[in-house]
Formats: sequence, structure tokens, C-alpha cells
Amino acid sequence: MIANRFLLVAAILGLGACSDIGVPNSDKAAQFLNEGDIAAAKISIRNALKTNGKTPELQFLNGRIALEDENPELAKSEFSELLDHPEFGAESRIYLAQAHLMGGNSKLALETLGQASLSSGLAAAVAVGAYLAEGNSDKAVTMLDQGLKTFPDTPELLILDGTRSLQLGDAVKAGKIGERAASLAPNDADVALFQAKVALQKRDFPAANAHFDRALELRPASQVALLGKAAVAYDNGQRDEALKWLKNASEKLGGAGAPMILLNAQIAFDDGQYDEANRIIQKIKDYNAFPEAYRMAGLIAAKRGQKEQARAHLTGYFRRGGENLAARAMLSSLLYETGQYREAWSYLKPIADAPNANPQILTLAHAVTTKLSLPAVATYQARAQKLAKGDPNAEQMVAAEKAIRTGKWGDAERIYADLLSNPANAADVVIVNNYANVLMETGKHGQAVKYARKAHQLAPANPTVQDTLGWAMFKAEGFSPEALKHISAALEAQPNNDNIRSHYLALAAASSTQAN
Repeated sequence: MIANRFLLVAAILGLGACSDIGVPNSDKAAQFLNEGDIAAAKISIRNALKTNGKTPELQFLNGRIALEDENPELAKSEFSELLDHPEFGAESRIYLAQAHLMGGNSKLALETLGQASLSSGLAAAVAVGAYLAEGNSDKAVTMLDQGLKTFPDTPELLILDGTRSLQLGDAVKAGKIGERAASLAPNDADVALFQAKVALQKRDFPAANAHFDRALELRPASQVALLGKAAVAYDNGQRDEALKWLKNASEKLGGAGAPMILLNAQIAFDDGQYDEANRIIQKIKDYNAFPEAYRMAGLIAAKRGQKEQARAHLTGYFRRGGENLAARAMLSSLLYETGQYREAWSYLKPIADAPNANPQILTLAHAVTTKLSLPAVATYQARAQKLAKGDPNAEQMVAAEKAIRTGKWGDAERIYADLLSNPANAADVVIVNNYANVLMETGKHGQAVKYARKAHQLAPANPTVQDTLGWAMFKAEGFSPEALKHISAALEAQPNNDNIRSHYLALAAASSTQAN
């Protein structure tokens, strides 16, 4: 991120609106930095260092360029030598803390800042990031609020505030914050990446791609933007386009990076190339540092007949807080095969109880509950038999899902309304619950509550339905103890569900605000 919006370097080096002819390389480097052209800034600063040697002004500028180029080691080297400089010392301390945070050492970042955490907007943003990395969310929130009050025009703080809004389920507010940050820092790659994240939350894929493209203009080797382009393409069924962006990322980033490896493995896995997927996933050396690798490695091992290894990987995935339907189904099946029925049921029950459980999951649920002599045996058998006869709504449900995935909420609303016009679907909890969620997205919160309550009457103990009702009530009426009760119950049933957790945090925050 272009870190200091006060353009300190520009002021020091006397930037003006002159042409490139006769302009020192140091001046051009600062100008390129402030314009977001990091590639040109790197060339100019190298030339300036060759010409003038290592002066404090050039070290300071080189460190800032290194931060924007995501090179924390070079930044640390430059800024650590300037801490006692009368002109650059105070700013260098903040940038050095930022470099430590970027390098993964949040504790050292806080130690470096010391009492300077509210000396500038950037310092406050670094402190917030460090507190979050340390797991101290209370201090992070306090610092963010103090920073925004003191330095309201700091893009770094605005991005953190927007991220908080996203986590609390308010994509509209996050979008407005992103627009403000972009107006303050139009050449900031991190602002563009945040706007892409907001667009993805809204399922506005064209907008997300546009923001990723802007980020790549400013930071051509941005792993987030390159993988974002690949993920959007893959999610929209554009496999070749996704592979093109992965190849691009590999060329620019040296083929490293766990997220890149994971997506490549996922594509090979989905293509049925399990040996190739296995070869790819093994490039991730430390699964503990990237738990999603456990999920992918477990699914691959299962498909390759390595059942013991698959069980170990998938168990490791869930022990580290993972949540994935396919992984639950596979691990349940593997445990059932080895006679570990109770453990199998602990993984299977949450997805078997889901209104949209597929025939395979319900058949397995019937088998496991039979072995355990549970009273729900007949229920799972009846649900599996019903689905085995075929779903007359299948074509419309697929169309609705596609509309939702591409953010075409109006189309999805029309499809579900048409489905519910058929009396035979009135008691279909999946259709009713999905319709409530779609109505929330189209801004019809009162109607959403009505259908969410109906879904809850049909399946009062289902976590997905409980979450929908609580969230619909919150969107329509604000905080209420009843809304919190429903979402708390949903979170207790599915503690690793990120969507439910974010809704719970939103209501908890609203409750705290109301209490104050």
C-alpha cells in the first residue's frame, strides 16, 4: 500500500509539474510511487542510488517503494538505519513497524511503534493490524475507532473499517467506505483490492474483475489480484480462463504460494485427475500453515484409495476449524467403513439435517443411524427415498442457484416466487428458506422475515434456517433478543460456519452498542 498520504517524500524532494527532462531519478521515483507505478519507481530509485549513493532521503524512499512492492525485508533494512535521523526517524519507525507486520511479526511491530501508535493514521492502522494478528480484538477495535476519529482521511484505516463492515454483513456500508478510500487514494492497489472484495461479497463479478484489473495495473505481481481473477473465472465455469490466470500468477510469483497451489490442485481434482492433483498439493510443505490443504489432500487421498491417509488429513482439517460439506461427507463415509459409527455421525449429522441434503448424504445417514439404533432412522430413509424418485423442481432450482452465484437476485426472486406459487412446494423448507434469503438481497426485509418464520416452523432445529430467521429479523428491525437467540443457536450447532459466525458478531456488536 502507498503508505503515507501526506506525501512527505514529495515535499522533501520538491516535486513539481515539470517534464522528465533533467528531473533527478529520485524525484521521478517519488512521483512514480505517488502515482502507483511501482515498476517505474523501482527503476528510478535504483538509478538514483547508483548516481548519488546511499543518502538518508534515498533510503527512506527506497524503503517506501519496498513496502509497496511487498518486500518487507528490504524495507526493514532501510528503515532500521534511519530511526535516529532528525528528519526521517519518526516516520521510519512507523514504516519499520509496518514492515515487521507485513513480515508476520506482529509483536515486534507493536514494540517498534511503542507510544507512536496514534501519531498518524498509518501508525494507527499498523497497530490495529498487529492487535488483530495477536488475537486482541478488543484493543484492535478501540484503536480503529480512535484512529478513525483522529485521522478520518486515512485509506488504511478506511479499509480496516470497511473490512469490519463486511464482517458484520453490511456490504452496502463497506462499498461506500471503499468509494471514499478510492477518492482519497485512486492509485492505491490495496484500495482496489478491497473494492474487489466488496464486489465479490455482492456477487458482482464484473465489478470485482474491474477492481482486480486496476490493482494489477498498480501492482502487476499482486498475488491477491492474480488469484482473484483466477477464482472468479473458475467460479463462473471458465476453466481455461482460470488456468490462464494461474499460469500468469505462477510466472510472476515463481509458482509459489499455498493459495495458488490449492486452486491448481482443485482444478485437477474436479477434472478427475487425482494423481496430478496429488502431485500439485504436495508442493505445500506445511499444511498447518494453510489448513485448507488438509481438506484438499484428504479428498484427493480418498479418491486415490488411500483411505487411512484421507481420514488423517480430513480429521486434521476439522480439528483446525475447517468447515466444508464435501469434506464432512467423505470423512463420515470413511469412518462408517471402519465401523466408527458414533464418530461418523458426529461429522455427518449437521449436513444430514440440512434441508437440502442430497440422496447420498441421506442414504449414509440412514445407514449410520441404523447401526446406532437412533430414532431418526425412518426419517432419513423417507427423505432419501423421496429424493430418489427425482425432483420435479430440479431445473428451476439449478437456474436459481446459478442466478444467485452470479448476483442476479431479481432472477432468483422470480424463480422462487414461481416455485412457491405451486401449493405442492409450500412445505419445502429449502425453497422457503432460500426465498427468504433472496428477499433480503433484494431489500424486501419484511417479506424475508415472513418466509424465514415459515421456514423455521417447518424446520425449527435446523441451523441454516435459524440463521436465516435471525439475520432477516436483524436486517428488518435491528437488534432484538429473539434475533440473537436464533443466530446463537445456529452458531452453537455449527461453530465453524463463517457465515453464521459473521452474523453472530454483527448482532453481538449491535447489542453492545444498544447497551451503551
